[in-house]
Amino acid sequence: MKKATPIILISALVLIAYGYICRMTNLYFFWDSKNIGWLLLFVGLLLALINAYQSRKKSGQKTVWVIIGIIFLAIGLIAAPLAIFFMKNSDAYTFATDYLKNDSTIVNDVGSVKGFGLFPTGSVSMRSINGIESGDADFTFTIKGTKKFRDIEIRIRKEPTSDWKVLWVE
Repeated sequence: MKKATPIILISALVLIAYGYICRMTNLYFFWDSKNIGWLLLFVGLLLALINAYQSRKKSGQKTVWVIIGIIFLAIGLIAAPLAIFFMKNSDAYTFATDYLKNDSTIVNDVGSVKGFGLFPTGSVSMRSINGIESGDADFTFTIKGTKKFRDIEIRIRKEPTSDWKVLWVE
């Protein structure tokens, strides 16, 4: 595991850099590399902390802060996929993606929408009072169009008496 850690960390940094370079140079290939790179970076950091824990324990040094770091990274690496799963299965996500697929401004900019990136980010906040739902959602998507790719942020709101409405798209 000790040999794999630097390989994972270097790969993560290369993927992150490639993701940002793609966006700056309008290279429309593997835009998900940025998000995959960040995920790999956290995995690499977790492995580095596990290695540090093992070496510190072996030499009799304190390990409390290392254990705390391992716990935080492990919780984050478990929570992130769960959050993405619940986000992708929400009514807000469905509304936002349908809206972006059919928005004339987006279609004129990126072409016909072929799909979205693997890892959307954002938040969904819902409230229910007597079974009547309302809430807010904010998503950042990588939109993959026939002409180009683009990162887009959309904010939507659902009032108790209405369906989801778009507040803004950037």
